[in-house]
Amino acid sequence: MTISLERQLACAKREIALRQRVYIPFVLSGKMSQEKADEEIAAMQAIAHTLTVLIDAQKPQQSLF
Repeated sequence: MTISLERQLACAKREIALRQRVYIPFVLSGKMSQEKADEEIAAMQAIAHTLTVLIDAQKPQQSLF
């Protein structure tokens, strides 16, 4: 199965939102440190950024003429 970069990016964005919601109670309850939560969210944001760069690179370049 091939999953498009656009679909992967959408999934990564949903995952970022999920982590931002779920990690707050984890940190408050002591199940996760704030540092670990921040690292995990940053890692997923980096994935989303990489996918965005790849998607942009696939777009045809417009001519100046």
